[in-house]
Amino acid sequence: MNEQEMKQLFSELLTTAAGMKASEVRADLESTLGAPNAAELLAGWEQENPGYFEVLAADPAALALQLKKFSENRKTAEELERLRMEAGEEVIRKVKETLKRVEKLRPPVETGSRARNGSEGGNRLLRNIIKSITNQ
Repeated sequence: MNEQEMKQLFSELLTTAAGMKASEVRADLESTLGAPNAAELLAGWEQENPGYFEVLAADPAALALQLKKFSENRKTAEELERLRMEAGEEVIRKVKETLKRVEKLRPPVETGSRARNGSEGGNRLLRNIIKSITNQ
């Protein structure tokens, strides 16, 4: 391969890479600035990053990239919040099930002097623990 062919190959590679980068930038611009919620997204980004809009306003590609990252981060945060809420609900459900099982294990109510005078102090302790858990 001579020098001329290498220059032409290098030029073709640069043209192809530039075209791919341009199409990627166009896609970012369309997906962020062309989205129905672009104004809301831009306002949220400006609130999170005050003063940066003036810096990036001259470079729409960089602004679109920042907005895309901001949008993805916002979606990730919403998903994490949803998962946290679901996990919290799961914990509450498990605690309620455990309390129901503890209720089933509650010893029968003892009456009479046998309960007061006998060595049944362990049952009284168990009843007090169950009452404190169930707030009865």
